[in-house]
Amino acid sequence: MDNGETIKPKVSVGIPEHWPVFRQDGKYEKELTGYAHVTISVPCSFKVMAERVEYEDEHGKPYYEEEYEYGPDDVIKQNPGVLQNLLNNYCTMVTDVKIEECKI
Repeated sequence: MDNGETIKPKVSVGIPEHWPVFRQDGKYEKELTGYAHVTISVPCSFKVMAERVEYEDEHGKPYYEEEYEYGPDDVIKQNPGVLQNLLNNYCTMVTDVKIEECKI
């Protein structure tokens, strides 16, 4: 039937479900995701291969120093407690590891 009228479908003017609920002040709650970067200090012990190297001071007198190298992975592997637990049980991403040598 064409009597010159245009038939418009019924359209809901309500707010779609995925839109946030606005407060009277126009603000709404929004959920964000991301990473919380946390720096923690965990006491640990680890073994390294070291050697005593002989040097001479400015007067030609010999002296010795210990020399050794290690990396963050070496420390983490030797500490199956807290450090390895953090890596195994949480969605963690190691981006920076600093080792401070000190007496505990």
